[in-house]
Amino acid sequence: MELGSTDVVVPPRAGWQAPKGTLTPLYVIAAVVAVIIVVWLGSVTVATGSPAIALFALSVLALMGVGIGILAAKARATRPLVVRVAATTDTVTFDAGDGTRPLLRSLAPIGVVMLVSLIALLIRSELYGESGEAVFSGVGRFGSVVFFAVSVLVIPPSIRAWRGSTGAALVLSREGITLSVPRTGGSAAWASIGDASFASERATVLASTGSFSWASRDLASDPVVLTDLIRYYAENPAARTTIGSGTMELLHSGRF
Repeated sequence: MELGSTDVVVPPRAGWQAPKGTLTPLYVIAAVVAVIIVVWLGSVTVATGSPAIALFALSVLALMGVGIGILAAKARATRPLVVRVAATTDTVTFDAGDGTRPLLRSLAPIGVVMLVSLIALLIRSELYGESGEAVFSGVGRFGSVVFFAVSVLVIPPSIRAWRGSTGAALVLSREGITLSVPRTGGSAAWASIGDASFASERATVLASTGSFSWASRDLASDPVVLTDLIRYYAENPAARTTIGSGTMELLHSGRF
């Protein structure tokens, strides 16, 4: 039976060092872009009195806010010498945390509102036209394709969040490991794993069947601790028989 995820503080060791810098520059850029959007779509809304344009503008601003919130939540989730883990009798799972789940769930309604507003603008002939009379004019008309695409693409990850998954997860079992992340995930049996390392803010597992990796903030766990743990199990076959509750004891002790 799997227990709920819990944070485990690993005893002092050489762990992950968070990159210097903050999200402040990102917040500043987002604020500038938000002002540009408000001025751009606000002027068109005033000129046309269109509620559809106002709805589109609100959906764009909401999407920006949620995006920044997700990045901020991910930045807070990964902490040095802390792992977020759930254990069964023979597996352990390190996930991405649930701090982003409420935000991810909000993406679907925002995407639907954006898509509906774009379709309404297209039907009402307010999407394309002369400058000041429509949302997109001139070469800017190609920009509408981006918004149509974004409104659709944000829905699938939101649906996954409603189903209980936030996407990224690393599962260690007595047979091998499985990494679930977009594009760079993979799995391998312990016997095929040659090494696990961390460099340039990416953790990489090298196996004879191929390599796979995750970024430092993909999981809500210290990536250096995780690569040390993987290397420990790869080099000590006898220790793999304790994966599960034994892993919890190992993490608390730090002796790996």
